[in-house]
Amino acid sequence: CQEGHSRPVYDLGFHPDGGLCATVGLEAHGRVWDLRSGKCVTTLVGHVKQCLSVDFSPNGYHIVTGSDDHTARVWDLRRRGCLYTVPAHSSLISSVRYEPKDGGFFATSSYDGSAQLYSSRDFSRINTLKGHE
Repeated sequence: CQEGHSRPVYDLGFHPDGGLCATVGLEAHGRVWDLRSGKCVTTLVGHVKQCLSVDFSPNGYHIVTGSDDHTARVWDLRRRGCLYTVPAHSSLISSVRYEPKDGGFFATSSYDGSAQLYSSRDFSRINTLKGHE
């Protein structure tokens, strides 16, 4: 894992136990940091445009990232790789968040004027929230 981002950092999320922090920025990958040592422990490589949002699942095993490439990616920390790519929107994804209680679903919001809800189990779309202008 190369240390540090080469471009500005845009968002961050904390692991539920407080020991890790994920960061994303104006480059096509994210990083996971050990907050005790200050070292990067893994790099999240797969998006093709800048990453704008990141969040940890409540169980701490997964991370979701949102990107200007119109996709959300779910990462498995145990496997240190991308678990699933969600072709979520027709424009950049501005925010991603797990449902905080048990992480049964996650939400994405986009410059396309919608928010989408996805199952954390099978990544199927649960609902689309439209009407934002």
